[in-house]
Amino acid sequence: GISRENVAEFEAARRALAAGEDLALEDGASEYAPQIIHSLVTGTPREVHVNVPNHGLIDNLPQGAVVEVPAAVDGDGLRPVPMGSLPAQCAALNQPYVSVGALTVEAARTGDPRLVRQAVLMDPNASSTLTP
Repeated sequence: GISRENVAEFEAARRALAAGEDLALEDGASEYAPQIIHSLVTGTPREVHVNVPNHGLIDNLPQGAVVEVPAAVDGDGLRPVPMGSLPAQCAALNQPYVSVGALTVEAARTGDPRLVRQAVLMDPNASSTLTP
C-alpha cells in the first residue's frame, strides 16, 4: 500500500543522501514545505504561496490574522509579498474565516469549550455540515 511505498521511498532517499547524492524534488510537487526547505537550503529561488500572519500584507484584513499570499523564497529566507487592499467584496468574504480563526485561538488560549462550540457554529463550512 501507500505506507509501504512511502517507507521504501524514504529509505531510498536516505541511502542517496548518505552516499552524498543531491535530493531532487519532483517537478510540480504539490506540497510547498519540501519546496520551501529545498530553496532555503540550496538557495534555489522560487515563488510559493504561504499562510502567514498579516503584518502589512493585506491592508483591509486584521493585522495578525493568518492570510495566504505569494512569497519569494531562496537561501536568504521567505519574503511574503504585500498585496495591498482586497476588493471590498473579497475582504467581506474573508471576514467570517478571520473571525472564526480569532475565536478558535481564544478557545485554545483559555481552554474554554464553549468558545470551541461557538467557533464551529460560526464557521461557514462546519455549520453547514455539522449539527449543534
